[in-house]
Amino acid sequence: KEPRPAVQRLAYTFGSPNFGTESSVCSKSAVMASQLTFGTPTTGNAPTQQTGSCLIWSRNPAYSAPHEMARLLQARKQGVKYVIVDPRVTPTVQQLADVHLQPRPGTDGALALGMVNLMLARDGLCDREFAAKWIQGLDELARYAGQFSLEEVERITWVPKERIETAVQLLARSRPVTWVGSSQATVH
Repeated sequence: KEPRPAVQRLAYTFGSPNFGTESSVCSKSAVMASQLTFGTPTTGNAPTQQTGSCLIWSRNPAYSAPHEMARLLQARKQGVKYVIVDPRVTPTVQQLADVHLQPRPGTDGALALGMVNLMLARDGLCDREFAAKWIQGLDELARYAGQFSLEEVERITWVPKERIETAVQLLARSRPVTWVGSSQATVH
């Protein structure tokens, strides 16, 4: 949203009346893609009174949804712990992160699979009963994620393996966990 005024001036310079400042051009195609793929927008859920920790991945609410930041900050005051995945140090990271994972751009998949591998490989890091009930193909996921050791994920993402382990342990210790993200990941 930050560059909209400059892009709007550029569009007008070339005679286009079609670039607006409303949010319909911002995320509509991504939201539609997630609805077609998953049946609903895939942006996660904000923390509730029951939330112990929150994983923010592929979203920077300080810029993209400033109206949500007050709720996220209030949840932090109430004890919610935050793991934020973002290559940049943003106001969201500065205000919320207990653990900040900064993967090299384009390596999110390896980071996610490394986190899944760690959760499934170590006792106490995964709610096995919940996973068995809700994850179709759990055994296949475990086999595939098993290829992503912390050492390999560190090599790919440049995120120190100790920080990945800290993030996974924080999420496992502070349940229930919620996720806040962006439907943009569906179309990338």
